[in-house]
Amino acid sequence: MLAGASLPLSFLISTTFGYVALGYAALTIAYNVKLKHIVIVDVMTVAAGYVLRAVAGWAAIDRFVLGAPGAELELTVSPWLYICTALLALFITLAKRRGEMVAGGERSVRQRAILAEYSVALIDQLIGIVAPATLVAYTLYTFSSDVAGHPNLPENYSMLITVPFVAYGIFRYLYLVHRHDKGETPEEILLTDRPLLVNVFAWLATSATILLLDAVL
Repeated sequence: MLAGASLPLSFLISTTFGYVALGYAALTIAYNVKLKHIVIVDVMTVAAGYVLRAVAGWAAIDRFVLGAPGAELELTVSPWLYICTALLALFITLAKRRGEMVAGGERSVRQRAILAEYSVALIDQLIGIVAPATLVAYTLYTFSSDVAGHPNLPENYSMLITVPFVAYGIFRYLYLVHRHDKGETPEEILLTDRPLLVNVFAWLATSATILLLDAVL
């Protein structure tokens, strides 16, 4: 009922936003019907959902930017944002699968049947690939000239200052997953772990300061 009511209304925001919403609904249905039962594809599908949410956010914001008085330029988003979103979502999803296996043991397959196709060792190897890829992707993202909102200016490297915050966030998350078995509830980690919260706020404050200074200077 909610989907039937919201999907038509999504086209009122923008046509692009409406199509993205339709794609997200189709992906969700496909995941629940089939994709969640296919090893590796299941976690990649979850990550794809987060990318579609990011695209939807761009489509919604772009609509209001273009509709604002005096607006002349179309809002641009670096493709690195989507890459970072996909990798970070994949990292968190794999950690969640690991947490489910550790917490549930042999009974974990009753909670999620696809876990029978995984092992803790395999998931650790996958995380070992995705975690550094996430950090590298974010680092490359900071090299993008349009990070600071100035796509026509020479490349700006000031956002490199924020890389240590991202590195610490990934390392802290891995510590909590491996030493405290908290990967099963990522929302609990993100909302209750004080060092991680401080790190996130420090990243936000630093990023906002950099963007503000770049805009003024």
